[in-house]
Amino acid sequence: MLNSKVFIIVVISFSIFFMLDVATSELIKKKSEVENYNKPLPNKAKGKKFPSFPLLVKNDSAKVVPVDFARGRNTVVLYFDPYCPTCKKEIQEITANIQKLKSIYFIFISPYPSYQISKTINEFSLLRYENILVGRDNDHLYGDYYGVSSVPLLVVYDKNMIMKDSYLGLVKLEQLLSLY
Repeated sequence: MLNSKVFIIVVISFSIFFMLDVATSELIKKKSEVENYNKPLPNKAKGKKFPSFPLLVKNDSAKVVPVDFARGRNTVVLYFDPYCPTCKKEIQEITANIQKLKSIYFIFISPYPSYQISKTINEFSLLRYENILVGRDNDHLYGDYYGVSSVPLLVVYDKNMIMKDSYLGLVKLEQLLSLY
């Protein structure tokens, strides 16, 4: 009789400790996921409208992207280097999940020569996506405006083309979706 009571107490205790361990592990995992999100960078352009600087698109024809070109749509600017592995991971993350991100308009901008940007365009078949525009920052105006010191730099705009935040480094899908 005593052995069966001890056995029951041990089983119940083990079950309680197991459930607490699982619950604690889940909380730690969720906290870790949130901590792994990139933190917004301080940026002098925060709260300002999208800049109207020349952006070279398709065959190096200069085109000024009007401030309201994507009005009414959430917009993300990705400032990238065609040879940067983290930039390529970011582009892969976006294109692999383009259906989940179809409400977001993307502008991929690079200061590199067009032939180098074209390699990235071809590698990821970027021209097939209606919500992705790829352009060249020939005079580094966008880079200076955003204060780019490293890439990838992801800049988030609201539907009125007002800058919300910017992030340096890889921004995972879950975080990108949580921004809107």
